[in-house]
Amino acid sequence: MNLSDAELMQGIKLRPAPGHTPGNVVIEADDGNRRAVLCGDTIHHPVQIERPDWSSNFCSDPARSAVTRRELLARMADTGTVLLPAHFATPTAVTIVSEGDGFFYQDPAE
Repeated sequence: MNLSDAELMQGIKLRPAPGHTPGNVVIEADDGNRRAVLCGDTIHHPVQIERPDWSSNFCSDPARSAVTRRELLARMADTGTVLLPAHFATPTAVTIVSEGDGFFYQDPAE
């Protein structure tokens, strides 16, 4: 089954994030001024931002989860969108910055 984007209400969207577990989604929130993405299990560890091809042993389809992570990071990079991961230690909110064909993260307060 293909899950497409679903807007739950104005500014709150579910976007498919395949590869970790069946039915996995990210939640995108946009109030017109600021954007945030709750990535859940799509990105388990900060190292996966710099190495999006590294999947955890919890991914049901490691190759697909790597593609999903790279697409998510590319969509967010350099936009100021705040990433809210479920499993990071401090900082628990980051922004994504592109560097060549890769990514790194920074604290949005910086």
